[in-house]
Amino acid sequence: MEPRNDEPSDRDATSWDLVTMGETMVAFVAEPDGPARFTATCIGAETNVAVGFVQFGGRALWASRLGDDALGRLVRDTVTAHGVEVAVDWDRDRPTGVAVKEMGDEGTRVRYYRSESAARQLAPCHVPDLTGSSYLHVTGITPALSSSASEAVDAALASAKQNSVRVSFDVNLRPALWPDLPTAGERLRDLCGHADLIFVGSDEADALAGTSEPRAFAEALGLAPDQELVLKDGPRGAFVLHHGQLEWADAYSVPVVDVTGAGDAFAAGYLAAMREDQPPGVRLRWGHWNAARVVQLVGDIPPIASSEEMDRVRSLDFETPLLA
Repeated sequence: MEPRNDEPSDRDATSWDLVTMGETMVAFVAEPDGPARFTATCIGAETNVAVGFVQFGGRALWASRLGDDALGRLVRDTVTAHGVEVAVDWDRDRPTGVAVKEMGDEGTRVRYYRSESAARQLAPCHVPDLTGSSYLHVTGITPALSSSASEAVDAALASAKQNSVRVSFDVNLRPALWPDLPTAGERLRDLCGHADLIFVGSDEADALAGTSEPRAFAEALGLAPDQELVLKDGPRGAFVLHHGQLEWADAYSVPVVDVTGAGDAFAAGYLAAMREDQPPGVRLRWGHWNAARVVQLVGDIPPIASSEEMDRVRSLDFETPLLA
């Protein structure tokens, strides 16, 4: 019988470079031609980041709830197969969330079937032990799932503060999950105030503060000088603002198949560079390099980079990451 809980195995309390928490679903990707056929894959902002981070050599833990069903086990097995450890609470009554992804001439459309998913019942009791960890990564998706999931995010932030764990927060504004934009804006602005590192897209910045200029956005949200702000301007590039210094790095120009997961891949590369004490400008370039690999595929997770590719990245030899 499937165990009620999955706990990380043989974990040293100081071993986690990154801990994250949130919902991951099974996505059925429609084949572009012919009869209705689908390929099953897994999508979730937090697991996308954890998987990308592990590919750069870090150690990551993902915590969540899944339905005690075949789809939940598919999520668990997929995430662990990429080297991420999991702490899962299995729900015998609620299902694993599902999405259907369709590719078309007008871009990618994703429909979600998650209103009764197990992950919507995330609660403070599901926050993993952060003792000795380096980074906690949370997104604006999780607090939008339910009041208990929102409380879980607050509990994770409190634990991070207590354990001197740095907080990374990706705004990830999803209007469909919130009652209205003012409610979303108030909550997301508050979460920005608790983060050491903030990722926000230019469109999200406009929605939250009426501006996508980095300094103006930081001022509108009352960010402190030691809070690191990464403001992404779509396919053009991204800014980083830290201790009053503003830097920009162009994104790579590559063939785009699907932009889903690009922001998560960017965050994974950026956090991996932080782990290796790279300067802010290099962090941007690691993020762009990883995001460019994702957008060339139908899927949220980039292929595992070869050791030669990673050696070039670490030596700052940033070739355009064109995939075969």
